[in-house]
Amino acid sequence: MANQCPQRSRMMLEDLKPEQPAAMGNRVLYPRQRRPLTAINQPVIGGTPITMETAVGLRETLFGSCTHVGSHEWLKASFHFREPNSVFSYGLVAPKNSVKPILMCVQAYILKNLLFPTVSKKNTRKVSANERVILYPSMEKQNEALRFALADIVWKAGVEKSKCMICLRVNESYVQKDNHYTPDGVTEKLRMFEFAQYEDVISCLSKYQYLFQQESGHGVLMLLYSTLLSRGLDRIHEDLGREYSQLLTPLGECSQALITLLITGRATPFLHNGVIHFGGVDTVAKPQVGITGRSEIGFLVWRRNHDLCSQIPDLTSLKKNMVPLHWSV
Repeated sequence: MANQCPQRSRMMLEDLKPEQPAAMGNRVLYPRQRRPLTAINQPVIGGTPITMETAVGLRETLFGSCTHVGSHEWLKASFHFREPNSVFSYGLVAPKNSVKPILMCVQAYILKNLLFPTVSKKNTRKVSANERVILYPSMEKQNEALRFALADIVWKAGVEKSKCMICLRVNESYVQKDNHYTPDGVTEKLRMFEFAQYEDVISCLSKYQYLFQQESGHGVLMLLYSTLLSRGLDRIHEDLGREYSQLLTPLGECSQALITLLITGRATPFLHNGVIHFGGVDTVAKPQVGITGRSEIGFLVWRRNHDLCSQIPDLTSLKKNMVPLHWSV
């Protein structure tokens, strides 16, 4: 027995010796606990810093002034979905304020991308036949639908749908306060990205989409600025005509022109089909350009007063839209 104990001790010590490097090379080591991978928010890299001229033009076109700071509703509005994989998970959270019409326009594009993802030639995604309920999207599907919705809006407003701009807010300020400009915390901190391919817009948004969805962020304002620059400020004012000079009313509410800009890509304040010339016998007829073609997203007008409803012009271009989705007011 005394002779067996040392031998048994030596065997146990040999079992505890580390394995040779050659044997370790064939082993696969696993962590004890697997943690889900989380998306890393990438810092904004590249783009062109905004200039004083562009900042003044954006503020004047949208708010009507670059010395008066817009309301908190517009500066702090962003895009947030309801709980994923649940009832109404396809819907954005829309507070009852002046920003709600913009959120509802984006909501229409989200539904289009969830229900009809193959309608757009640029969107080659297909709905899986095994999907149980399309309107109960997961968080991944929610973000994907929002990403394509934002891309569709800015691309439609682009110059002949051949290029568009994406504006992203960073921490650095590029425009300083002076007598003609009052900082609002967003406009003077923009970096602008220009794209000539729809796929590149999607790629950019996939990296920086979190900026549009941050709590108390600036997603709505970044979308509006991107849409304005995609259309071009000069074209925006041509669309508005001489009767209008800004896209928000003096009370900070959404105008008809801003809605049509998001839906059709043109900031026309008129809803009639085509061009109508107005003028008297002694005056030169002035053209008013309305909706010049079929819209992808429809638009319905509802009013309580029957007399007001009878004054609404023919809206067949907005009623016979390409997909069965309508935004009503």
